[in-house]
Amino acid sequence: MKRWILALVVWVAAWPAKAQIEVEAAPSEAVELMNVVMSLTGDNPFANPPFVQPEYKAFVESRFAGHRDHSAVRFITTEIMEKGLMNRLETPAQIGVNSRIEQGAFVYAGNGEGWSDDVKNRFVSEVNKFYSDTGFDVFWREARERYEPITAAFRDVIIPRANIGWLNRFVPVEGARSYGLALSYMCGAYNFGCTKDGVPNPVMGIPSIDGRPPIWEDQMGIYLCATALLHEYLHSFCNPLTDKYYSRLEGPGEVIFPKIREQTEQAFYGTWRSVLNEAFIRASVTAFMRSDDFFAPFIGQNIEMDNNTGIFWTGELADLLQEYEASRDRYPSLDSFMPRIVEFYEQLSKQSR
Repeated sequence: MKRWILALVVWVAAWPAKAQIEVEAAPSEAVELMNVVMSLTGDNPFANPPFVQPEYKAFVESRFAGHRDHSAVRFITTEIMEKGLMNRLETPAQIGVNSRIEQGAFVYAGNGEGWSDDVKNRFVSEVNKFYSDTGFDVFWREARERYEPITAAFRDVIIPRANIGWLNRFVPVEGARSYGLALSYMCGAYNFGCTKDGVPNPVMGIPSIDGRPPIWEDQMGIYLCATALLHEYLHSFCNPLTDKYYSRLEGPGEVIFPKIREQTEQAFYGTWRSVLNEAFIRASVTAFMRSDDFFAPFIGQNIEMDNNTGIFWTGELADLLQEYEASRDRYPSLDSFMPRIVEFYEQLSKQSR
C-alpha cells in the first residue's frame, strides 16, 4: 500500500503545473530615450503628458534642454508627428518597448505601423545620433537610481494587489509566461497597452499629484495604479476579440456611437472600435474589482469615471462578465462568451434608438 501511495504522489507531481503569470517591472532605457526625445518636440500630448513628477521633469530638462534643435527632434516633429505617423498604434511607448539599447546603439524591432522603410531607417539613424550626441547612457545611469523606489513599490505593493492570477483565470494563457512592465516617470498620467513579440508589455506612467502621498502609501493611489495595470494588460486580449466579432458589433455601434461621440472624443476615443475596446476592458476591470474587498469603496467612483467618458454601460457589461466568470464550465474562454456580448450590444442599441 505504501508503495502504491508513493507511486501516486510521484504521478501527481509529474502533472503539468497550472500556468502562473509573473510580472517583471523595471524602467526601460529605450522607452526613456523615446520619451526624452518626444519631450523636446513641442506642443503635443506625447511631449506634454499631465502630472509628470516635477523633480524628474526638471532633472530631464536640465540635461536635454540644449538639444531642442537636434536633428532627431526636427525629424520626428516634421516627418513623423506632422505627417500623422505617431498614433495610438505606434506610440513612443510602443516604439520604446519594441526597441533595445545594444552595445551603445539604439535598435528598433517594431513594425513601424504605416512607416516606409526610408522613414524607419532615418528614424533609427537620428535616434542613434541623439543617443550619442547627448551622452544618454550617462544620464540613464543616474536616472535608474531615481526609479528604484517606484520599482520596489510595484513589485511589493501594486502588482500583488492587481492580482495577475485573476487575469490568468479570466483569459487563460497556455504555459507559464512572464509579462513585462515598463515604468516611466516621463509618461506622467499616461499608460499604454503595449506588446512585445506578442507578449503583453505595457508602459505605466508614474503620476505626481500635489497634496497626495506616493501611490504606494495611499489606498486611492494603489487602487488607481492596480486597476490601470490590469486595464493595460487586458488590451492585449480584449482588442483582438472585438476585432474578431466586429462585423456583428458594427451595426449596434453605429447606433450607439453618434450619441456619445462628443464625450468619447474628449477622452481620445474617436471611433466606435476604440470605444468598444475601452468598454470591454473597463467592464472587465469593474468585474475584477467586485472580486476583491479592497476595491469595494472605489467601485462606484470607477463606474462614474467611465460614465464621464460617455461609456455609460460598463456596470451592466460587468454584470454580464461576472456571469461568464461564474460559468466557466459552459464558457471555457472569453472568446466562447463573445456571442453573449454581441447580444448585449444588440439590446443596448435598441434602447438607444
